[in-house]
Parts: sequence; structure tokens; C-alpha cells
Amino acid sequence: VIAIDLIYTRMKTLDNVLVSVPNQELLRSEIDNYGKKTNVRRSCSITAGYELDSKDVEKALLEAASKVEAVLKDPKPYVWITRFGDFAVEYTLYVFINRIK
Repeated sequence: VIAIDLIYTRMKTLDNVLVSVPNQELLRSEIDNYGKKTNVRRSCSITAGYELDSKDVEKALLEAASKVEAVLKDPKPYVWITRFGDFAVEYTLYVFINRIK
């Protein structure tokens, strides 16, 4: 949480994006506070043609992530298909790193 005012609460997501949420919505919702954690989630998206097997793309992305020293082993990196385009599939690799101080 960055700031709380009369109508909105401003906070940062795991991806370090600033969002404003109406306080009324916060009162009706369950909230997890990750502010005390030292890990930050980062993401990287790529597109690959439909002719490529999705398991091969996922394997290649996870292998690439495993070679980056800053990427934590726990929590494990993971890949989601985030969009089906006209000519390609968008894959997003999510990794966790230690928060830079």
C-alpha cells in the first residue's frame, strides 16, 4: 500500500505497477499483503507461431530463466499462454527475483 485517502487506496502490484482501488471495494474484498516479502515477480512476453508445440516453447522459456542468476528457484518460474493472436500465440514467462534495495 502506497497511500490511503478518502475515496481510493493506491498500491503497487507484484509487477510494480501502481493501481488505485476504491476503498468501498477493499472493504468488500479479501486482501493479501505482500509488502513484507522480499521477492518481486517480473514477467516477459514473447510470441511464437502456431506451428510450434506449446510444451517446447514453455520448456525453452523455463530453461532460459534457469540460466539467469537473479531468478529464484523458489517460487518456481512459470509460463502462461496470455493471448491467441491471428498468426501467433503470446506466452508470458513469470519469474521471481529478490527485491532490489
